[in-house]
Amino acid sequence: MSLSTLKQVLAIGEDVVPTNDVIARVKKEGVDFFLDADMKLELILAAAKGNRNETDTLKIIDSLADACLPCKERMEAPISPELALRFLKEKVRSKDILTAIKKRGLAPGTVTLEDVVALRAAGASEEMIRVMKPDAQPVPPEGFVVIEAAKSKIFAENRPYGSFDIRARVDDKVEFHVVSDKIYAKALSGNPPANLGSEISAVLPRVPADTILFTLRQKDGRSKGATGEAVPADVYGFSGYKFTVTDEKAKDDRYHFEVAWQLKPFTLATLQAEVEEMGSSFPELVIADIRLRGIDTAPQPSDYVALRTAGAPEELLTAISGSIRTSNAPPR
Repeated sequence: MSLSTLKQVLAIGEDVVPTNDVIARVKKEGVDFFLDADMKLELILAAAKGNRNETDTLKIIDSLADACLPCKERMEAPISPELALRFLKEKVRSKDILTAIKKRGLAPGTVTLEDVVALRAAGASEEMIRVMKPDAQPVPPEGFVVIEAAKSKIFAENRPYGSFDIRARVDDKVEFHVVSDKIYAKALSGNPPANLGSEISAVLPRVPADTILFTLRQKDGRSKGATGEAVPADVYGFSGYKFTVTDEKAKDDRYHFEVAWQLKPFTLATLQAEVEEMGSSFPELVIADIRLRGIDTAPQPSDYVALRTAGAPEELLTAISGSIRTSNAPPR
C-alpha cells in the first residue's frame, strides 16, 4: 500500500472503513514507504478529515512499523553505512547514531572510503567515523612513496609524544609527510630520496590537527631553511605534518630531520564536548583518550556535575582525577 492510498482510506472515515479493517489491510499488503515524522503528520491530518479519534489513528500508525521493512530496519537492524547516512540526512545527531551502534552493533561488511566521504558530507562527527571505521589507515598523499621507518629502541605504542627521525639522501627538492606510523616522500625536482635508516619512536594518534604541537629540527644536511606545517586530518581523521627540503648544491647530500610531536591535554570544554558526543555510548574510548592526553585543569565540583549531565558514567569521572597534567612534553 502506498502512502497516498493509506491517506485516502483514513480520510474516508471510521464508519466506512473501520480501524480494524485498515490494520488488517496494512498487515496483509504491507506498505511501500519509509515512515518518518512528516509522513506521520500527513496520516494524522488525513485521519482527522475522516473524523477518526486519536486512539484509533495511533493504532493504525503503530501497525505500520511491522508492515514497513525500512521502518523495521530503522528501529532494529545493525547500523550499516547506508542506514547511518539515512539517519544523518534526516538530521539525526551523530551522538544518537553512536547510541544506536552501541545497542545494535555495526552491520557486517567493509566500510569503504566512499562510505566515509558520504558520511562526512552528511555531517558525521569525528567520533562517529572513528567508531564506524576503527581499522582505518591514513590516506596516502597522491604521488608520494613510503619511506620505511623502523621502530626506535625507545618505541612505545601509546603515548602522548614522540618523534619521526627522517634520514634520507636528498637531491634538489623533496617534500616529506609524516602521519600515524608512516613517512611519505615526493621528489618535487631531482632524483627520488633514498632512505638512510629513518625511525619512529611512537605512533601519532588519530586526532585532529589542532590537538598536536609539532616541532621541526634539522640535525644534518648542508642546506638549511626547511619549512613545514601541520596537515589537516584526512577523511578518516589522521592528522600529520609536512615539510620541504631544498638541497642547493650539485649532487645529493645526507639529511636528518626530527619531527617531534606532542598532544595537547584536554581543556574542560573540549573534554565535555567529547563526553557529550560519546560518553554515554562509548565511555571506554573517552577514557582511553583521557589517559593518553590528560587534562590541563583539575575539574571543580560544578564541572563534574556538567560532565555527569553530559552522559559521563562514574568510571569516566574516576579516570579524570588521575589524568591532570598541563603538558605532554617528553621528559628532558
